[in-house]
Formats: sequence, structure tokens, C-alpha cells
Amino acid sequence: MTPAPDAGVGTLRIARFAAAATAAALGVVALALGLWAVRDLFFVAFLGILFGLPAAAGAERLARFRIPRAAGAALIVIGACAVLGGVGAWLAPTLRRQSAEIQARVPDALAQVDAWLASHDTGPLRFVLGAPETRAPAERVDTVIVTPAPAPAAAPQAGVSPGTPQAGARAPSVVGAALRARLVERIRTAGAGHGDPVRVVRATVAAVTGLLLAIFLALYFAVDPAQYARGMLALLPLKRRARGAEVLSEVAIALRRWLVAQLLTMAVLGAATTMLLLGLHVRAAIALGVLTALTKFIPTVGAFLSGVPAVAMAFLTSPHTAVLVAVAFVLLQFLENHVLVPVLMQRIDLPPALTLLAQGVMTLLFGPLGLLVAVPLLAAVMVLVRELVVSRLPAAEVVETDVLAEDAAHAATARVARRAG
Repeated sequence: MTPAPDAGVGTLRIARFAAAATAAALGVVALALGLWAVRDLFFVAFLGILFGLPAAAGAERLARFRIPRAAGAALIVIGACAVLGGVGAWLAPTLRRQSAEIQARVPDALAQVDAWLASHDTGPLRFVLGAPETRAPAERVDTVIVTPAPAPAAAPQAGVSPGTPQAGARAPSVVGAALRARLVERIRTAGAGHGDPVRVVRATVAAVTGLLLAIFLALYFAVDPAQYARGMLALLPLKRRARGAEVLSEVAIALRRWLVAQLLTMAVLGAATTMLLLGLHVRAAIALGVLTALTKFIPTVGAFLSGVPAVAMAFLTSPHTAVLVAVAFVLLQFLENHVLVPVLMQRIDLPPALTLLAQGVMTLLFGPLGLLVAVPLLAAVMVLVRELVVSRLPAAEVVETDVLAEDAAHAATARVARRAG
């Protein structure tokens, strides 16, 4: 019968397709495992390229004055490292002294915060701290019984508002004491340097090696960025290379603008915070200002990381000063989001919710280094999506999608309002 050869050919094709699909799947898995194994190296290389982009633009401008590109790139990179090293050496004694003061005084500041909160458990703060008199005495006793023994003994020392039963005031103080004990333990452990010496040496060597690798990658990339662009474009089909060059150019422009804007924002907010804290006579003002500048490289999360120790140290002066510092940090964050960022980061649209989600995912998967590169990676991905996906859609479809999304948002808001009413 004649169908037999055709059936054999079909079976052979299916077997070949299955083998090819299996090989492709195994290749993808092996590539993913390989990338996971060298993820730190990948992130360091990305940081090197990120810092090499503005250096390459500066070397190109210096080339107009007949300065060789290699010399211009070396001058920019080495000059930037020299400036940062000089500023660091100049501020090192002050930062070391004030950092030690922060580690020593933050526990006292937290104790004063806890005492102040315990003495203001009436009025508007009742909704935040809880209202002791709204609970029955039996419930309060049950809460105190369940709590571990050392915590209730330390709770009354934080202060109890007059006229409030002692059993009812224990619950907020227990929570504050436990949180304070954890923070104090972490701070003292970090300041004392207790830990495995081998682990400390390995971490130090890894940090220094990563820093040197990023610096040299930035230098090499700034000397001849076109060479690396040609290598990436060589992986594309010939008819796609022109479009690929345009996309790479847009990604480079977005990353360069993001980095320059971020560095300017760090400098402005760090200087403003330092002057503000010095004006309010807050201790360790310079160290807190430098901390603010450094943490601003991490949008959204950095404001919280720098604001908490500043407010805690301000409590050592007075609760009124702490409130002023907190309000000032909120105003600085508002100015950053609505003045500095829109002016400096033109054509870089990063949705805040998506930015925060990317930071959380990268931190959970890759740790602090993932948090450091989360936002610039998101900026690059957003440009790729815009250039490779959105640009292919007809303009009418893009407008219709925006209108539908806006209508859906209004409809959802109206439903929530009706249910609340």
C-alpha cells in the first residue's frame, strides 16, 4: 500500500521536530542556568556600560577639540574617580566620626521615639497606635499573658499616659520595645564588626574587584562604543541591522539621560539635606546628607532608607525637630518627583508602581545588587517595548487602547464609589 512511506516520512519529521524542540528547550535551560551562575558579573558589566555611556559622550565632545578619543575617555573616567576619591578622603574623618555617632545614638533616639509615642496615645495618634480604652480589660490581660516575659517588664519604662490603665498601655509599648530591640541589635552587630573574618575578607575582595571591573569596563566602552554595537548588530539578520541600530541608540540615550539626571538629583538632594540638617542642628548632619545622596540612586526606596535615620537622630534634639525633618523630607521627595525628575528625565517614562514592583522583584531574586540595577534595567526594557512593540501598532490602535484603559479606570472608580456609598 502506498500510504506507508508517507506515514514513515511524517513520523520521521515529527521525531526530528521533537528532537529539535527538546534540544532548544535544554539549550534555553542551560543558558538560564549559566546566566544565573554569573548574574553578579552580568550586573557589574551592566553598571560598567551604564557609567561608560556618559563617558563615551564626553569623549566624543572632547574629540572635537582634537583630543584623541582614548585620551579623552581616560581623562573623563580617571578624573571622575579622582574627584570622588578626593571628596571621599576629605569627608572620611567626618563621616567616620558621625557614622560612629549614629550607631551609638540611634538606640537612644529610638527609645525617645517610643517614649514620645507612649505619652501621646490619645488624640489623633489613637488611630495609629490604637485606643487602649476601647478594649475590655480581659482582652488586655490576655494580650499581656501571650507576650514573652522580658518584654512586658521593659514596657512600663517607656511611659504611660496619665489616666490610662497600666494593663491597657502595655500592648503598644511591647510592640515598640520588640522592634527597638531588633533594630538596636542589628546596629550594634554591624558596628561591632562581629562575624566570620573569612566572609568579611571575601566580601571586601568581591566588592573591590567588582568596582575595578566596572571602572575598566566603563573606560573600554567609552573608548570605542561602536565596536561593541557592531558586535551586537552582527547577531541580527542583515535586513534587521538598521532597525537594531536605531533601537540600540534609543536605549543608550535613555540610559545616559537617566544616569545623568540621577547623579544631578543625588547631588542636589544630598546638598539640600545636609544644609537643612545643619540648620536644624541635627547631629551627624553631613553623614546623613551623604547617605541621602547615595540612597537616591535607588528611587522610591532610597527616600525611606535615608529618612528614617535622619528623623531618629532629630529626636535627640526634640520631637519638634523630628517633625520638621520628616516634613522637610516629604517636601524634598515632592520636589524631586514633580520638579527635578520631569525636567531632567525627559522622554523617560517610568510608572511608579512598575518601578516599585521591579525593585521588589529584583531585590528578592538578586539581593542588593539587583536593587541597584533594577531601575536602569527597567528603563532599558521600557525603551525596547516602546520601539519593538508599541511602534508597530497603528496609531489608531494605540489611541483606542489608551481610551479604553481610561474608560476602564473611570468605570472601576465609579463602581468603588457606588459600593462605598
